[in-house]
Amino acid sequence: MPALAAAAPAASWSIYPLAQATAALAPCLLLVGDRDAPQADDIDAIADLATAHGCGTVSVCRGHSGDERTRREHLRALADEYDRLRARACALHAPVEPPVWVIASGYGAYLATLLSQRRAIDRMLLRSPRVYPDAGWDLPKAQLDDRLARSPSPFRLAPNDNLALCAAGQYLGQVWIVDSPGEDLAHHSLHVDYFHAFSRARDRNLATLGRAPAGVTTAEPGDDFRDTVARWLDTQG
Repeated sequence: MPALAAAAPAASWSIYPLAQATAALAPCLLLVGDRDAPQADDIDAIADLATAHGCGTVSVCRGHSGDERTRREHLRALADEYDRLRARACALHAPVEPPVWVIASGYGAYLATLLSQRRAIDRMLLRSPRVYPDAGWDLPKAQLDDRLARSPSPFRLAPNDNLALCAAGQYLGQVWIVDSPGEDLAHHSLHVDYFHAFSRARDRNLATLGRAPAGVTTAEPGDDFRDTVARWLDTQG
């Protein structure tokens, strides 16, 4: 496993802490946007929804494509924001430490999975999680994307084939994995790989937006992402 950098670089993700809700003891939520589609998830609306559903402290990490930082730097920035979020929540609720929940998309979901190996995360909702080769850990993200675009996309992966899937195999919390509408077979297969990699999770579900496939699913026909987030926030587990 590549080590995190000792010194935290300037965050390549814009950090926007939101107002803290007045709930007594409530989970704190880290929202991690998709760097490759910053507007896709309507992240502000989801943050408002989370606050309305009782999350006491919410922080948003927005992804921005085109920068020259590496996965190591992105992961360090995300870990630093996790630590700031946790410190704020603990200051409000000391001596009790509220659980941390994470909602993440795309490349952000990939980073969140890696983060779960380094920080305590009680629940995760991962929309369209991606996977990247372990090689080239210190390549700028733009170069990594170029290299990935020139190589065939992986279809089936075992948990020991990739750092993110190895991290998933060690996760003990609750996880939902959500397909986006219209994703191709390769991406759906990757999400199934993620689902099976979370073999030790106390609860796991695979949801497909807009349709309800056979097998493990929590989605209902016509769901959009905010519907699924609302159901996830209200789910015990």
